[in-house]
Amino acid sequence: MFLACALAMNALIGDRGLAETLRVRTQLQRMTVELAKLKRENARLAEYAERLATDPHTIEGIARGELGLIRKGEVLVLVKDVPSR
Repeated sequence: MFLACALAMNALIGDRGLAETLRVRTQLQRMTVELAKLKRENARLAEYAERLATDPHTIEGIARGELGLIRKGEVLVLVKDVPSR
């Protein structure tokens, strides 16, 4: 009887028991979701890198937006906010 109880307790809460199995399954599900998210992000970044390497409009958008560059013949107009009184 004692041996049967000890084996049952080990099956429920031991190193490879039911509680540990459930915890590992939950962790596996979370990691699977995270992996799918990272794969989508990786695909998005790969597409963006491809556009940066090949699409002149994307490159121009970066040059204008982040670097503040203008084309030859364009006039740069800076607008300064005036604090209201």
